[in-house]
Amino acid sequence: MKTTNEAASFGHPPASPVGKLQDLIARPGEHVVCDDAAVNEGPDAHNADSRLGAGYQSMAAGDWAGARDAFSAVLDLAEVPEAYFGLSNALFWLGDLAGTIASCEKAYVAFRRKGDSMSAAGAALALVGYNKGYLGNTAAARGWLSRAGRIIDTDAPELRGELLGATAYVTDDAVRSEQLARQAADIGRANGNPGLELMALHAVGQALVQQGRIEDGMSLLDEAMAAVIGGEAGDPLTVAQMSCMTMVVCGSCLDIERATQWVRSLQAFIDQYGCPFLYAECRAYYGRVVFENGDWDAAETLLTEAIALSEGVFAAPHAFAAGTLAELRLAQGRLEDAASLLRGAEGREETATAVASLHLRRGEPAAAAAVLRRRLAATSEDRLGAAAVIELLGEAEIAMLDSSPAIERGRALVALGVVNDCHLIVAHGQRLLGHALAATDPEAACAHLETALTAFARAGIPYRSAQTRLDLARVHARS
Repeated sequence: MKTTNEAASFGHPPASPVGKLQDLIARPGEHVVCDDAAVNEGPDAHNADSRLGAGYQSMAAGDWAGARDAFSAVLDLAEVPEAYFGLSNALFWLGDLAGTIASCEKAYVAFRRKGDSMSAAGAALALVGYNKGYLGNTAAARGWLSRAGRIIDTDAPELRGELLGATAYVTDDAVRSEQLARQAADIGRANGNPGLELMALHAVGQALVQQGRIEDGMSLLDEAMAAVIGGEAGDPLTVAQMSCMTMVVCGSCLDIERATQWVRSLQAFIDQYGCPFLYAECRAYYGRVVFENGDWDAAETLLTEAIALSEGVFAAPHAFAAGTLAELRLAQGRLEDAASLLRGAEGREETATAVASLHLRRGEPAAAAAVLRRRLAATSEDRLGAAAVIELLGEAEIAMLDSSPAIERGRALVALGVVNDCHLIVAHGQRLLGHALAATDPEAACAHLETALTAFARAGIPYRSAQTRLDLARVHARS
């Protein structure tokens, strides 16, 4: 199943170049030595050493501002590659896109100048993730992937597993991505590298979901998430990377229940390190989950941040975030605000349901149906990502007083959810059946709506539960 370019990702940037720098984060209490000659030969050597160590200690504690300040203090003394790389990580968590990439590029150059091929390759792999994940710049990501591969092939074979993983991230072929990620997982397992193994297992799960093997893929995602939240990888950025992609995959499959459960499991991590949904796309999907869960103030903040992060940079997540915020505005009854958010993005696939919903609210069901039919023609009705489009098209047909096709769409949604073990899609199908039958068979309509309400309530989705209660009340009032 093709969801978005992000959904097949292996890994966003590694938390550090492997080896020495990874150890600094995993064991921050150990003495850190700055081996930059310009510093070690001068009077500031001890000061630079202590500040470099303090930076990595701050990273391990989730004090990103403290880490930024410590690394910046080292760089005031000399161009120390470890400080540049640490700074790029700290700025990543602080949401400074330009600073993150600029510092990582400087780290790469400084490591090359120093002759540290392994760390240079690690920085190049990080730039693969930053360019694809932050910017949607696949050309730059592939360029850095080629550069990392050349270094690894000749000077740093220890990073073969990470290279395979990054290649899986960049490829658009889900089957090839699965193969590469499985190889990376094998290397991580053989070398006792749990971070690599878990990221790769997670990537295999993403690739399987992309292929339509939902149950197998989600099982691997759950396994990897459980292990990484449990501390097996020992690195906060690995948790962030996997959490981010879990949110995207769950959102693209309309598996809000699973996403909600993982957000709850992440709460202790969030309390210590901050929000792990650092990329615009996963922040937008997180905003969607929060919206569905009824915390509209938090959803508005997240979606507004995602719009700001992606504006002029990455069109797909920008449109998705704008479309989701527009749907929130529609739920609040703010139709003109919704229209303003959608202006200029009406033709994008990411905004199709929001545009159609706006047409429906304006009493324009034929226009809504036209938008949704175009969107459905561009995908496959047996894909989970099409579920919201199918349901809304059924609603438009009901509004045009043509309930027969809506009944068939409701049954198709129920079947799609059953086949893929997605209870919420079943619930949406049952709700559509309830709407479609309300005028002709109120008793059956109420039965379908009661089934949907039970599922929404069990999943802990208060927004959909409230909508369905209102639907039931309307049917009872008419009958």
